[in-house]
Amino acid sequence: MADPTIVAGALIGGGLILGGGAIGAGIGDG
Repeated sequence: MADPTIVAGALIGGGLILGGGAIGAGIGDG
């Protein structure tokens, strides 16, 4: 679970639980 995409998503959008990665970032941010 230490994937750069998931980490980036969690940091940007906090979407680790929502989706993780770029998808989670978009959902969490929006």
